[in-house]
Order: sequence, then C-alpha cells, then structure tokens
Amino acid sequence: MRNKTLTTYGLLFPAVLLLFLIVFIPMVWVSVLSFFNYRLGQQARFVGIRNYLTIFTDTAFIRAILQNIVFVLFSVGIQMSIGLGIALVFAKSMHFKRLWIALLLAPLTMSPSVSSAIWKYLFDYNIGPFNYYLQMLGLPRLLWFASETMALPTVILVNIWQAIPNVFLMLYPARISIDSTYYEAGLIDGATGFDAFRYITMPLIKQVFLMCLVFRTIFAFRTFGDIWNLTGGGPMGATEVLAVYLYRQGFVYWKFGIASAVAVIILVFTFIISGYQIRRMQSSFITKK
Repeated sequence: MRNKTLTTYGLLFPAVLLLFLIVFIPMVWVSVLSFFNYRLGQQARFVGIRNYLTIFTDTAFIRAILQNIVFVLFSVGIQMSIGLGIALVFAKSMHFKRLWIALLLAPLTMSPSVSSAIWKYLFDYNIGPFNYYLQMLGLPRLLWFASETMALPTVILVNIWQAIPNVFLMLYPARISIDSTYYEAGLIDGATGFDAFRYITMPLIKQVFLMCLVFRTIFAFRTFGDIWNLTGGGPMGATEVLAVYLYRQGFVYWKFGIASAVAVIILVFTFIISGYQIRRMQSSFITKK
C-alpha cells in the first residue's frame, strides 16, 4: 500500500512542479510587483496600494471594466445558445454529418492572426463583401472597426464565431451520450420537442453545460489577441477591455507596476466569476445525487 502511495505521488510530482513553476511563482511575483512603481531599466520603488488607487481613478480603466462585462455577457450568452442549438441539431441523423462537423470546426484550425486578417478583409470599408452587399441592398457602407458604436459589437461577433466550435465540442458528445430510450418514453407519454429538451436533455447535460459556461466565461474575460489584432483597443478606446488596458500599461507606457495591479484585478474577477459558477455546478451535482 505504501509503495502504491509513493508511486502515485511520484507520478503527480512532475505535473505539480510544472504547475508551481509556470502558474504559482508568476502569480506571486505579479502580486508583489503590483505594490511597486517599476519601469524597465529603473529601480523598483515600493508605493503600497498607490497603483490600485491610480487604476480605480482612471476613467479608461473604468470604461475597460464596463466594456469587458458587456463583451463577456453578449459573447458568452450568444455562443452558448448557438453552440447548444447546433449540438442539438447534429445529434439527429443527417446526410454528410462528418463533413458538416469538419466545416464547423474549421475556425479551430486558424491562428488568431489569420482569422483576424480574414475578418478585416470581410469588414473592410472599401472592398469588404459585407459592405458590398449592403450597397446592393441600397444601404450605406459601415465602418465596422472604425466606428465607436460598431467596433465592439463587431469584435464580439468575431469572438462568437471563434468560440462556437469549442462549445459544440463539449455539448455535442454530452447530447449524443443520452440514451434514446428516454426520448422514446417521453414520446409515448406525449412529450413535445420542447418538453424533451426541458425535462430530458438539459437535466442530463447540465453538468457539462455549466462546465462549458465556466471555461467560456474565463476565456472571454481575458480575451486579448482578437481585439488587439482587429482594433488595437480603438477607436478611441471603444474596444479596450481589461487585457488590452493591461498590455497598453505594460508594453506601451512601460508601467509594469500598474500593469501588474491590473493583472491581479483580472485574476480576482476571474476567481469570483468562475468560483460562483463552479459552486452552482457543485450544488447542482449534489442535488442530482
């Protein structure tokens, strides 16, 4: 028994060590650095909570928080709804299902820079297909990424397009794992399609759905690459979320102390959001048992 325990710890040790080196140590270092005024090439100077006070009195930071919340709510809500709907459709028999699934997963094969270049072309004011079809319909062309009112919704749309395959990959296996006898019994009892979804499908995939919701919320909250490649946080800060604000403070203004404080705030927000959703998932699992 003792040898088995030692073997178990021995197998876990490399993973725990790697996690300690790439997660815990940087997390502690950033937390400590957030209390210092530090710029590259200068001596770090302890300033206490001044970095946090500076951040929370910065209107750009407050705006970044609000835009981050809007981004997460709309992006996650829509991608979860569409991803679930597609998973339910693909759970039924259809022709060329494997081909359709391959096409659906195509966005996963693209790097953020490639997908951003594609979307920049599609939404281009002069040569983009979207504006071309708007003109064909007699509508004015739009400044998709250059308008303060259109930039954030357009970036959210791109993020939704990239995230739907991930949602599908989690929800589709959960749906097809449900025994068909449940639906047959419901059909005999006179259940409608909505009844089957409400009383059979959702209760049985609820755990996976909540887990997917946690992951997608975390990923959406720390989105950076798509926004930076598409708009750089502009125009006039219209798409500047917390991750973009952090990058600008650290690698444009070289204020690493303030950037570290922003990183800590993002970490706290992520813990709060994911912790709440994980508690809901655990309570749902206990109730189910």
